[in-house]
Amino acid sequence: MPRMFRLFALTLLAATLAGCSHTSLWYRNEGRDARTRGDYAAAEAAYKRAVEINPSNYENFYWLGYCQLENGEYQDAQLTLERAWTLAPNEGVWTPKILEALAIALYKQPDKRQQLFTFLERQADATPTTPQFLRQARYLAMAGDADNANVAYIKAMQFAGDSSPQPFIEAA
Repeated sequence: MPRMFRLFALTLLAATLAGCSHTSLWYRNEGRDARTRGDYAAAEAAYKRAVEINPSNYENFYWLGYCQLENGEYQDAQLTLERAWTLAPNEGVWTPKILEALAIALYKQPDKRQQLFTFLERQADATPTTPQFLRQARYLAMAGDADNANVAYIKAMQFAGDSSPQPFIEAA
């Protein structure tokens, strides 16, 4: 009889655990809470689980890539953020966040600098806006390419016109 009781208890436990599956949103919230505490390893684990559950949610990929950046996993972050960008190429406030994080991931990998500059140039050509040119100028300046950074700042100024002093301030 004790053996039958153990089998029943194990079956009951398995059935209970099977009903306790969490949603992608639940894991994303867990990741946010861990991120808020500065525990990027726990946040990364939570976002990985969110991505597994919902592989079409660009926010999950963005936050996973963000945590990978914070954990110094730049190549993983690059791949994750490329996936986020693929899922959200034109998503309002999210696309600029994704592009900026992707630029950071590329910049943090010295062997990927040329890929970064090509990426930024293509973004500025495809969507010639002040923020695109400013992003390009900042990374060129950080890499020590003052001449091309100045060209990007000038383009940013031309696109901004009188509507924003930001390019003028950053170029100064």
